[in-house]
Amino acid sequence: MKGRRMDRKWSVFAGGILLTGVGLAVCGCTAVDPAKDHEQVSGRETMDSEVLQTNESLSFSVPEPYYSFYEPLVREYRQLYPDVEVNFSTYPYETREAVDQQRKQRATELMAGEGNDLYIMAEIEFYDIQKVKQSGAFEELSPYFENDPEMDRNLFLDGIFEMEEDGTCHILPYTISAGFLGTTEEILRLEGISLQDCETYGEQIACMVQYHRQYADRAAVAPRGSFYSALDGLGFVPWESEENDQILSSEILKNVEMLNKEEEVYKETVDQIYMDERESFFTERQNLCVNCFNYPDFEILCLLGGAEGGILVPKMSAEARRMRADSLYTAAISASSPNKENAWNFIKLLLGESYQNQLLGGLPVRKDSLELWFEKQYEEFGKDAVLVGGVSCPGVSREQVDAAKEAVLHARLYFPIGYEISKNYSEAMRPYYEGEKTVEACLEEFRDYLEIYYSE
Repeated sequence: MKGRRMDRKWSVFAGGILLTGVGLAVCGCTAVDPAKDHEQVSGRETMDSEVLQTNESLSFSVPEPYYSFYEPLVREYRQLYPDVEVNFSTYPYETREAVDQQRKQRATELMAGEGNDLYIMAEIEFYDIQKVKQSGAFEELSPYFENDPEMDRNLFLDGIFEMEEDGTCHILPYTISAGFLGTTEEILRLEGISLQDCETYGEQIACMVQYHRQYADRAAVAPRGSFYSALDGLGFVPWESEENDQILSSEILKNVEMLNKEEEVYKETVDQIYMDERESFFTERQNLCVNCFNYPDFEILCLLGGAEGGILVPKMSAEARRMRADSLYTAAISASSPNKENAWNFIKLLLGESYQNQLLGGLPVRKDSLELWFEKQYEEFGKDAVLVGGVSCPGVSREQVDAAKEAVLHARLYFPIGYEISKNYSEAMRPYYEGEKTVEACLEEFRDYLEIYYSE
């Protein structure tokens, strides 16, 4: 189980909560030949760009702990394009201070028309990647897909092309997270709660409220963590929209914040909650469900009874009958880069079968790779009995695996709320958590912040 647990050991700051990192391994060559028809697929003739394209080099960087995850892909790229000078570097990522300094430096360089050609793990490199995008600093990638016969958009999840407000694609996810909740038929029957029938995030929150009212001393979700990230759950977007106004006025949001306050989620980190509550869920069943975080965890489903009464429920979006999934790692090309073709060719490797099939955490964005990921899960856990942590558990059914797969394939994808918005939201809500102000007063202060944020 070492590969599966890798994503829980590295933590990165994104969306104001601790999201788990992802180990990435690459072997062999991608099934798509990035060197084929090199001039034809570059899209250079269709790009409306003032920057002279030389395509002599390629520069990008990653946090130091992730060097070994990307280095094999760099080797492959150099073999495919020996005439391209690749400048692959790392930057410190051990402390918040180091991250802050890196983000300031990246933003300054990019806004000055300098910096790297390509940004991978782009959501880490900037305080507010959406603000950077709105400034025009990133290249629009849709024409590259349209002019590249090897990169048919139908190969990929539809959701990755639905994420930006105007239908464009400047920030491209190449790994996603899709949260699930695990529970049992027995728990839901005893509590009289139909969590498995919920069609929206709001309906799921109503189930948590119902449970909380029955057991004020318990948390409905263990560990709670990101499930109670209300702005994310309700589809808040990091740009001005009528939907955002509706979210901030919704009773669902107020219910989530009531749970955050009364269950004291705001006092603890995801890691603390993980350690304190996850084990107790399996031994005491003192919660409604367990949080699977970034992907459908079939090991947990086996512990819950597998095909003999275990249930995996996708975390739903605000859009009826579509689960919510989030971009985990993303790529973007600098609009001022003179090496856009080279950057695009590296993105093609990130999206290629070889790379997507070998992810050790998170979920791929290629449909065929996602199908393969679920097939491997069924091969491992779709048996009569499965050994989990030395305990023999019932295996999962084909129907359970296929249901989770269909949910992810048709998920509504979002960018997690950026660090700046998330930080200011948490600060605005703290007086409510501590009993100093009403939830309405705190939300009004957050609206005041948003007016300034939108105008900047």
